[in-house]
Amino acid sequence: MQLVGPSGDVALDRAAWASITASGPFPSLPKELLEDHDSSVERLVKVLRLPEEDIFRSKAEIVSLAYTLQADKIAYSSDDKTLSA
Repeated sequence: MQLVGPSGDVALDRAAWASITASGPFPSLPKELLEDHDSSVERLVKVLRLPEEDIFRSKAEIVSLAYTLQADKIAYSSDDKTLSA
């Protein structure tokens, strides 16, 4: 692991680094849960119910759309109305 740069808050940096290094190595995932990149991309496209082939979009455009849609689903937004103060 490599520290790229400090946050500007020494206490926060130390706490973050300690949390990461104390998390220890995790056991390997079982082989049946591992998949290659192409398989995971195919699964993402299917989960999002996007067409695997499209006469108007290339495979790369479909994959890019899948990444964008998934990012929008999981990304934090401070404008999220479901958050409570």
